[in-house]
Amino acid sequence: MKSTLVVSNRCIRVRRPARIGSRSASPHDKSGIIRRYRSTVFAFKMAAALIAFFASTANAAGDPERGARAFQACMICHSVNAGEHSTGPSLANLMSRKAGTAEGFAQYSQALKDTNVIWNENSLDRWLSGPRRFIPGTSMAVPGIGDAQARADVIAYLKAVSENMAPAMPKQSPMAGTPYRRSR
Repeated sequence: MKSTLVVSNRCIRVRRPARIGSRSASPHDKSGIIRRYRSTVFAFKMAAALIAFFASTANAAGDPERGARAFQACMICHSVNAGEHSTGPSLANLMSRKAGTAEGFAQYSQALKDTNVIWNENSLDRWLSGPRRFIPGTSMAVPGIGDAQARADVIAYLKAVSENMAPAMPKQSPMAGTPYRRSR
């Protein structure tokens, strides 16, 4: 966009081209078309981004059957049968329960006893992504599950367990398919 110098008998002025989208643009100026093109492209890009976002959140819905397979790694310390405690508490009827209050389990850390967390999908997702980040001082030794889909699957399984709708546990070794296995 070059400015042109206009010399008349009274003064010298600089004529600058009209800005894109301004009302003073010439009817022959194509800048308005370019602006409309850019806004249309922007609208399509935003629509594509929103579609991708909502598609990813729709995929985040967990599958209880995949969750049952992933939960096998958790069975080293936890059970889904009421009152059956091990190193960790039973996770039966976990949903809508206050953290650190499973009846009959006395080995909770003080940090977990003192927290006001109520177990739901959101709090479980934060817990499973990193227990020690979510509640500092907890005694749970697992570093967390990095894969969001695996977390969603485990949460769906625990929700199904709480509703007595859990799928049957697949037959395989407890360490197969651990969602937080580290690569070597």
